[in-house]
Amino acid sequence: MSTEAARWDERYREHPGLFGAPPDWICARLAELPPGTHVLDVGAGEGRVSLAAARLGHIVTAVDLSAVAVERLRDAAAAEGLSIETHVADAVAWLHEARTRSWNVALLQSMSTGASVSDRALFALLRQRCDGLIAEVIERVIPADLVRESWPDAHIERAIAKLPVLRITG
Repeated sequence: MSTEAARWDERYREHPGLFGAPPDWICARLAELPPGTHVLDVGAGEGRVSLAAARLGHIVTAVDLSAVAVERLRDAAAAEGLSIETHVADAVAWLHEARTRSWNVALLQSMSTGASVSDRALFALLRQRCDGLIAEVIERVIPADLVRESWPDAHIERAIAKLPVLRITG
């Protein structure tokens, strides 16, 4: 287990429901997609968005480093009778392994650590494998320029007042 995975496991152990309910704007975007849309939730955590997508009838794949979080996602999905494919893995490594797979939409929510080599690789892989992107981009976490490098046709849906956050869809 990586140091990063251990750190996230500890955070989830200490704070169940760490990120609360899924953002309304993401749920609204997911509701606009036809049922059966293939959705990849990268950095899914406990599955707040994966669960919302599955409730809407989407086919969901969730990837996260934290085994603790993914186990909670699996338990929540089972309790609701939802089917969500889950993977405990580094997203970049997993996407390399799953090189023949593709999705209609990728979801990202502030899970990146910045403009590192790994982040650039992640965005490049997502661009190759996914038709669209729904992302909450916080400049200090996921810089908008990094997204635009891989998604030059990205549409900035709106900025949140007083916060350096961009909502990118495309």
